[in-house]
Amino acid sequence: MEHADRASPAGAECRRVRLFAVVSVVLLTATGVVRWWAPSPFAPRVNVRWSEAVSDVERADIEHHLALTAGQRLDGMTWAYDLSDPSPAIVKSIVEHAAVEDTHHIDRGEERVSAGAPRGTSRLELAGPAGWVHSGLLTSFMLFCFTSFVVSGAWLASAGQAGRFLKESLSDGSDNSRG
Repeated sequence: MEHADRASPAGAECRRVRLFAVVSVVLLTATGVVRWWAPSPFAPRVNVRWSEAVSDVERADIEHHLALTAGQRLDGMTWAYDLSDPSPAIVKSIVEHAAVEDTHHIDRGEERVSAGAPRGTSRLELAGPAGWVHSGLLTSFMLFCFTSFVVSGAWLASAGQAGRFLKESLSDGSDNSRG
């Protein structure tokens, strides 16, 4: 009887839907892992302590030149910023700038942003695959895979319930015809 179910059109349809559900889960998992391992699309947050001699106008000009955005005064001359260009050249410029007394979340010896730097709110312009991984297109694809899995699962569950109902109905009908 089971062999006959596999050869039936309904059995073939169930296999196709199961395969679609499995492929959806595999694609969703793979894209989730890739997105998790990809660099964050948000700028690292760094702290800069400015020299007492720097005026507000000078500081604003230097911030622009050093790609420091979304500034927030922490205390005294110390500000927190999103570093919108975390390239080694910009980090080196920050570390070596005469108006900068100290930094936090920047490895001054390596001239790079520290791995533990918190993420800010400014979105980086990521080129190539890193930019694509955090795009709306991939988010839409992941949503499609998730929805496909849910719909496939619901269809399979309802098909299984309908199949059980039909089997029970048929067996009840055959029992009644015997009795």
